[in-house]
Amino acid sequence: MSKKRAPARSGGVSPATFGAPAISGGFASSTTSVLSFIGEPPDLSPISNSSVVVLFKGLSKKEEITKAKALEGLIAAVGAVESTEDAVLAAWVRLYPQLSIDVSARVRRLANSLQGEIGAKSGKRLARHMPKIVGPWLCGLFDSDRASARETRESLMKVFKSEEKLNSIWKAYHNAILDFCKTTVTTESVYSLSDERWVVPDDAEAKFARVMATCCLAVAHLISTQELEPLDESYGGLLREKTLWTFAFHADSFLRRAIYKLLQDALEKRPQWISSNLEMVSTALIMKASAKFEVPSVNSYLEALVALTKQFPEAWTLAKPSKKKTALVQFVSFVEKGSQMGLPSYWDQVSSVLALMPKEIFAEKEESAKNVLNGILNGIKAGPEPRTHVMAAWGCYWDACYRFLELQLAWPDFDDFLLQQSILQVYKGYVAGAKPKEQYIISQDDAVAATVCGNGLVKLDRLGIEMSTKVLNGVWKKVEESVVNIAKAERADTTANGASLRRCGEAWSKLVVGVLKQLPKNGVVYEAVVKSNVAILAELIESLLATNGKAVGTAIFLEDLLAKVGTELLQDKRSLEITWSFFLEKFPSILEPETVEHLLKAFVSYGAYTNDATAFREAWKKTIHALMVSNLPKEKKENSITLLLNSASSSLADKVYPVPELDTYIVNKMRSALPEAGSSNAWILVKDALNTASNVVSQDTTSKMLAELLETMNLDASSESSRLSKVLNTIAGANPHRLLPFINSSHGNDLVSKLLIFANSPDKEIQNSAARLRDIITAAVSKTSGEGAERLTEVTIDNIRASVQEPTSEHLSIAYLAVKASSLVKEAPEENVAALTEKLLFSEDQWVSAISPFLRAVNNLSLAITNPLGGCIFLVENDTPSKVITPRDDEGCSAVLRMAMFSIKFLKALEWPKPIIPKDALITLLQYILLIQEIAKDNLGVAGANDLWTDHSPEMESEILEFTSSVSQWVLSTLSIDKGRQEFAPALVGRLSSQCGDASAKAFYAARALAAVMSDLCENDQFFRDKAAAWAVGNDIWKPKDIFWSAGMLAGSADILTHSKKERMWTGLIGSLLGVSSAKAATEGLQQLILLNAALPSGDERTISVPHPRAMNLIRHLLSWLDEENEEIELSPGLVTEISKVLCNILTIVGGMYGGHWQSIFDFVKSCWEGCASLDEVHLPMVFSTLKLFQVLRSLLGRNDDLDEAWAETKKELYARLINLLLKSGRPDNMHQPRNIVNTQIAKQLRNIDVALVEDPGAIYSLLGIQSHPIQKAAFDILHRYIPTAQEQISVDVALSSDVANSLRLPPEILSMIIEAPELPEELDMEFANEMPIPVKACLLSWILVFDHFENASFKVKSIYVETLKEGGYLPLLLNFISATLFPNNHVFDASKVDIRTYTPDVTENPLQDLRWLLTHVYYLSLCHIPSLVKSWLLDSGHNRATVSAVKMFTEKYMSPLLIDSELSAVAEWAQTRDEEEEDGMKVKVSKAAREVTASYPVDDQAMDILVRLPEIFPLGTVEVMGLRRVGLNDKKFNQMQLASRAVVNFQSGSTIDALTLFRKNVSLHFQGVSECAICYSILAVTPDRSLPNKACSTCKNKFHSTCLLKWFKTSNSSSCPLCRTSFSFYS
Repeated sequence: MSKKRAPARSGGVSPATFGAPAISGGFASSTTSVLSFIGEPPDLSPISNSSVVVLFKGLSKKEEITKAKALEGLIAAVGAVESTEDAVLAAWVRLYPQLSIDVSARVRRLANSLQGEIGAKSGKRLARHMPKIVGPWLCGLFDSDRASARETRESLMKVFKSEEKLNSIWKAYHNAILDFCKTTVTTESVYSLSDERWVVPDDAEAKFARVMATCCLAVAHLISTQELEPLDESYGGLLREKTLWTFAFHADSFLRRAIYKLLQDALEKRPQWISSNLEMVSTALIMKASAKFEVPSVNSYLEALVALTKQFPEAWTLAKPSKKKTALVQFVSFVEKGSQMGLPSYWDQVSSVLALMPKEIFAEKEESAKNVLNGILNGIKAGPEPRTHVMAAWGCYWDACYRFLELQLAWPDFDDFLLQQSILQVYKGYVAGAKPKEQYIISQDDAVAATVCGNGLVKLDRLGIEMSTKVLNGVWKKVEESVVNIAKAERADTTANGASLRRCGEAWSKLVVGVLKQLPKNGVVYEAVVKSNVAILAELIESLLATNGKAVGTAIFLEDLLAKVGTELLQDKRSLEITWSFFLEKFPSILEPETVEHLLKAFVSYGAYTNDATAFREAWKKTIHALMVSNLPKEKKENSITLLLNSASSSLADKVYPVPELDTYIVNKMRSALPEAGSSNAWILVKDALNTASNVVSQDTTSKMLAELLETMNLDASSESSRLSKVLNTIAGANPHRLLPFINSSHGNDLVSKLLIFANSPDKEIQNSAARLRDIITAAVSKTSGEGAERLTEVTIDNIRASVQEPTSEHLSIAYLAVKASSLVKEAPEENVAALTEKLLFSEDQWVSAISPFLRAVNNLSLAITNPLGGCIFLVENDTPSKVITPRDDEGCSAVLRMAMFSIKFLKALEWPKPIIPKDALITLLQYILLIQEIAKDNLGVAGANDLWTDHSPEMESEILEFTSSVSQWVLSTLSIDKGRQEFAPALVGRLSSQCGDASAKAFYAARALAAVMSDLCENDQFFRDKAAAWAVGNDIWKPKDIFWSAGMLAGSADILTHSKKERMWTGLIGSLLGVSSAKAATEGLQQLILLNAALPSGDERTISVPHPRAMNLIRHLLSWLDEENEEIELSPGLVTEISKVLCNILTIVGGMYGGHWQSIFDFVKSCWEGCASLDEVHLPMVFSTLKLFQVLRSLLGRNDDLDEAWAETKKELYARLINLLLKSGRPDNMHQPRNIVNTQIAKQLRNIDVALVEDPGAIYSLLGIQSHPIQKAAFDILHRYIPTAQEQISVDVALSSDVANSLRLPPEILSMIIEAPELPEELDMEFANEMPIPVKACLLSWILVFDHFENASFKVKSIYVETLKEGGYLPLLLNFISATLFPNNHVFDASKVDIRTYTPDVTENPLQDLRWLLTHVYYLSLCHIPSLVKSWLLDSGHNRATVSAVKMFTEKYMSPLLIDSELSAVAEWAQTRDEEEEDGMKVKVSKAAREVTASYPVDDQAMDILVRLPEIFPLGTVEVMGLRRVGLNDKKFNQMQLASRAVVNFQSGSTIDALTLFRKNVSLHFQGVSECAICYSILAVTPDRSLPNKACSTCKNKFHSTCLLKWFKTSNSSSCPLCRTSFSFYS
């Protein structure tokens, strides 16, 4: 029997290697611990629950998943009971320790969770088991898996509830925990914890390391938190275990960190435990652990090493050296590896270790000491170290250098090595640009290098004076000398452009700036650095003088030096004298192009830091003079002056004064640079001169420059825009303190006026520049008090009003003027607000003058339809027509409209209402604003009705609508406040009433304004409503004193009267009307009719109560006026209109009354439509009122026989006249609201017309393209209903006559509508459009009508239509548009929200949604009726793959399900309705789920079966036609018949029914002996004529279809027989 192998203690390190015997494990151990997998299983027999027993048995399995499921089951089982039985507790205590250290983190987490559950349910019974489990339980708190550690803590808290109780557990079981950890560390091995038969070596090693680490951490926790005295010996025994210290260099980083933590806690609490075993500990830590370099634990290792060295420095001498390495050599080897991306504190810890090492360690060998420094440098370069570590790494290097200097090691020349090699080389490599050894190069980043070098000087300052002086003399002095030498080198050779000195200067400046900020000013190092700067400064100035100012590198170095350390330099007396002498006496004479700007910057720095302002002014004056007379190039001189201007503003403001030479130079530069394009150097100089805050330029010069710039500002020439913008921006950039005196001068008014003009420039850049300058001026003036601010306000007000009233090509926008005006008021003192507001608004004389041209006439009688006073428009006495002459802006807005819009926007911006305007001024403003609102409504209704504005674009219309809405809101809010109710409203009503006393256009508009005010107030204000009702009754407003006033009051307040008052009013008005004779009908009668219509209810709801006899008398009286034989009366458009309106109300009362008046009324309507067929402007009110009358008459049908008889007699003629009106309504109505209303009524009355009454439908096609949505819709509705009804007769005619078939085509009228592709205007964004463009809609509706031709048509007729579309190439144009619109960027439109099968025009208000719905429906129809053409389009190579994919996806998702359902439903319906006997007994079955149709054709006693399967993407995919069973046919014949049916359904837009019918007829004809065509292999032709083969070859005797032969001849370019190739004769 072979001897068992001793298990390893840990990965790669056995105790024997450290001088201890190996501890055997497994079966070699005489006892087993609670953690060992060896041992008897727990006794489960006492457990009462068999399910729990099974789960416990699962815990002994080896598989992770089995143990995990068992633990989860036990957690559920324990959680379901109130108390855990003792047997379960005993069994669990036996198993828990092993499960708590399981290889699987999941098992450990579940085990701890179950431990918490059992412990909580066991209560005090757990106490007797605690000694066995407390060790593994608490060690679980330190598990490397955070989730497991967290679960352990939660289980402990579940049992012990609080931190205090948990801490008491540590105390109570202190001994047990320590014994557990000690036993585990000393006795357990890798394979005593894991069964090597089941656990792989890596997992076993990891488990061992984790268990040992948790034990070490638990002991460390005990040492740091518990009383140690009672167990002092036990702890000492554990820490003397050799096995324990092998963990310091274990392969597992978690275990290493744990032992380092234990060491640190032991050193802190009981250092004697370590001292008794110091040699072993130091050897393990210093010699062994440093060789096992691992990044995860390196910082923990160094912390432990620092703690050990600090407590026991002698550890370095006690550590046993290896054969080749001492402790110091081993540590250097460790350092040479660098931090390896560890924490930055790595280098600080290395520095701490070196500082704590005993001197004798370094004194052994000189080479070892030198190697320490080389090791640090090698460690820095090894990584290389990241930027965050570099500072600390070099800090460690400086600390080591200075540490060796302090130790004063006895070796000769060692200090010199440190100074000249180790330190000086670093500084020279950075500052002097020398090329030292690679290891002395700090970094390619100069900022990092400067910081490192500065850090070396800062650390040096912390040493004693003697040591600091030694280093400064040995190192720093030589660094200074090297810099001076470089400067001298450039003096000898100025052609090299000073590159080396530039680099040296930059490095030096970065270094000394950082150092001087950190060093104390009274220190030795600080003083040495300053003296070095003085020496270098002197050398630089000397070099400049020697080279006559041509040394570029020297000039840059001097600039940098004075700019960055000028404060420190000029505090030195010698340095100050050198600098002052140079700039005052020497500098003006050495101005050279290469260096002048650098030296000027140095000069500015000198001026900024010197305290002698008088001396500097003298130098300043000399320098300016020298620049003026110098021979410097133009651009260089300009840049130099600009530099001085900017510098003077920022740092020399109180040290310089104007120099006349400079002022003259700047003015001349401005004059020369003004015509130049863009911003030249000279113009930049001018801008900086105006912007300077110092006295470098005099105020007189500034004002002179601004005045000259103002003279050049104009908008006369477009070419001047860039120059103007440049001037505006330049003035805006001027210093406010320099700009303010200019504004307060006489030039200020001109500037403000021009800015108001420029603010509305079409050039956005000029607009922005002017607005910015205006804001700057306002801000500058507002900071001053007195006349300046007041004058600016007055000028602004005058300009605002002038711009509103007298718009020019340079006018300002109303919105801008309103904002500016409101800002003036808001920013004014409260006591000035009322006066300012009144100034900004307009006087009554100004309103009268501006509005008069628009109150002379009312030109469009069609406005009777839309205005609230209705027929009053017929009574207006217009002045002599004349063209309106008034100032207008670029958008065509008249001055009075601008005044009104400005007033509303201005008051709205003031957050009105606010009672700051005097009552009379407010009433005047309200009056004219309301008049303008009514005039604007007319111009909105009919474009050009009064030319209040002339631009009728959608944008302008939207702006006017917003204006009218704002007027109503403002008026209502003004009159609704308390003061408004009591004073303003009565005063306004009185003012408007006083304007209604005549028949002028002004009175008409005043009455309309009165009606609008009364209506709004009565509707929204109960107080005014009650007051107005009482006043209206008391004043008998229906009595015609002033017709316009009465009509206005009735229109505004009739709704507030009680029903009884209304009845009295109606009765009185009817009585007055009955008393009017025919001779006075056109005058007095018309007025009474107008008042009666104003009093009667409006709209479709006509609820009036008038006695029947009185109503009949009124009807007869009015009809007598309409009698053609009545010569006393002259029927005017107004009279006809008003009579019709009265009849609309009165007829509803007498609907059941018999009499001949019904025929008279129908005749009246018919004659009116005949006379108004041209639908001119004057005809529209008559046509509209009679259309409403026609609607009322139709609603009364069935109420009495006389009415029905009259309707029957005149119905056809009435509809003929109505169709004629439709045909004549071809004028656009998109800008003519009355015409649109009339057209809407015409369409409404034709909505359900019997299409048989339409005599010539072809004449209606042209109406589809009319710019009128109602007419377009009416035409479409009629044709949409008519076309399908005509197809049945056409199909019959085609079947009976070949001539009809040959001449049949789609109507040319409709083809002309689709000949061009629909196209959306480029400038139109459908997302924001008001409606779908008429041409687009006309084209798409025409396509729907095209597809209407396929409804009820035979297959032959459909084929003719398809061929027409194919020959004309119409469909691709449509499908291209559909693809571009429905699939933008190849994104599929979501059609689930629209009704795909149908489309109803003008249902949705969203034009884009309406267009997509219409396109979706049209595409659906194309797939229904002409799928073969859609397939052809899709196969066109011109489409990209993405488009094809989008179309297919859209079709399959939204269209195919509907089309498949429709196709299969049609087949099912056909199968049910047909007679099987007539169809030769063929049976058809439909399977919608499988998308299949099966047809069975009986042959004798058997059946021939064929299957038609529709594809998922029907109809774009290929329809499969397959034979299932053949009888009496060979394979070839059977396949030919299938091929013919497949061709019909796939390539001829045929249906499944057509395919089945063709198959049935082919089979039947075959058994009758008829031969198939040798070209298409079908007996019946697959073409629409379905003919038999009737053309035979005289040679081979084969027969062919004539259509197949023609196609063969055409494609083969030959007239030979397809089979025998002989010449074919059709006459043979």
